[in-house]
Order: sequence, then structure tokens, then C-alpha cells
Amino acid sequence: LTYKNNFYVATFGEGLWTYNKGLWLEIDNKLGLFDITITDLFKDINGQFWIGSNHGLTLFSESEFQMTHFDTIRNSFGMLEFDNSIWICSRTGIDKIKKNKSKHFSLEQGANFMLNINTNHKNKLQCAGIGGYLYEWNGTDFTVRTDFNKLLEGQFVYDIESHNNKTYY
Repeated sequence: LTYKNNFYVATFGEGLWTYNKGLWLEIDNKLGLFDITITDLFKDINGQFWIGSNHGLTLFSESEFQMTHFDTIRNSFGMLEFDNSIWICSRTGIDKIKKNKSKHFSLEQGANFMLNINTNHKNKLQCAGIGGYLYEWNGTDFTVRTDFNKLLEGQFVYDIESHNNKTYY
């Protein structure tokens, strides 16, 4: 990930590293990172970094070098900014953070291990994961897409991408 001439590398066991002008800086738990085992890294439109880990989620403001922790959101695997909120996929479902307040959504059919969240070509929020389950946001909750789930039952859906008015899974 790059931002303001810095290059960021998230690692699985060595924290977050930033590179600028020939120098590497390690951002780890000694500097306030929740956990050095990073499972996801996302930069929002304000330039803040959302760092997912096994032990929780860290919001890192580089300009202020300030970290905010969300210890109830663990093992995140996909993040997205949508509808003025940050949406996070995890092993326990989906979390929505708006103005530093989080709300958790457990999903029906026991398919809570979500791997990816994105918008489809119709700008609808969708998430998918282990078991081939696809869920779509209806404005208040996630509903299962049974038409899709019959096609991919038992599969892992790692990615959702939209290009040229089509959505690919």
C-alpha cells in the first residue's frame, strides 16, 4: 500500500512496516499496534489505516501517530468503505464502524467466516466466504442470496470484483 510517498507492508508476525526515502520504520505493539500478526490492511478516504489482526482492529492515524483499538473485531479478512462506514469481514460475521461505533452482524445459516466484502456492479454491498455463501446488504441487515449459494455451495469465495457492468466472484 502506498500513501504520501510512503510504502506500507503488512506482515503476518512482524507488524506494519513503512518505507520512505531509504528508511524502514517498524510499527509494532511497542508503538501501540494491537497485534503484530496482521490479517488485513485498509486505507480509508481520510488517509487513516485500518489494521486487522488476530487480537483486534487498530485504527491508525499516521498524521497524529494515534491508534484507536476495537478489541471485539478480530481476525478481519476484508475491509471496505461504503455509505460513510467501514465494513469488515471476519471469522464471526461482519462489522460496521461509523463514527468509531461498531455494530456486529451475525449471518444466518452458520456461514460467519467471511473472506471478502465489496460492491457489485449495481453498487450493492456484498460479502462472501467459506461455504460459498453470498450475502447482500438490504439497508438494515444482510440477506442470503440463495440463487448464488446453490451454485457455489461448499466452495470458498475469496474475492468479489466489479468491472464493465459485471460482477465476478
